[in-house]
Amino acid sequence: MSNTKNKFKVDVNAQENHLTGVGLIAEAFTIVIVEGTAKAVRRYDKLMMRRIDWNAKLNDDNDEMDADDAKKNKCTRVWRGTSTSHALRRFCFETFRSDAAARRYLAEFKLEHLYDAAFAAIACAEDSE
Repeated sequence: MSNTKNKFKVDVNAQENHLTGVGLIAEAFTIVIVEGTAKAVRRYDKLMMRRIDWNAKLNDDNDEMDADDAKKNKCTRVWRGTSTSHALRRFCFETFRSDAAARRYLAEFKLEHLYDAAFAAIACAEDSE
């Protein structure tokens, strides 16, 4: 998530909707995990899937970003469902240098299956292209 404006929108809207979760910025991709009421999650889903322009440039006068790099940015829902209890206490962003470190972090909360699902979705998307 290189665009700080999008990162701010994701963070503030999660807090305004009283969602708990984490945004993991790993080497291969960024994964956002949220937990909350059905209405809040539905509202947040609309933000992520419809309202945020993931291909927006960071600065208008910065032409260093290639058109190919901009097309790679997209938001995909990997899993949606219910759980009996909250695994995380608040929403925050965490940055990791490797994918293994990000997976270990989620393993602390017993959520590593979400990382595996996201990684598999990315692999399938790359294979189809």
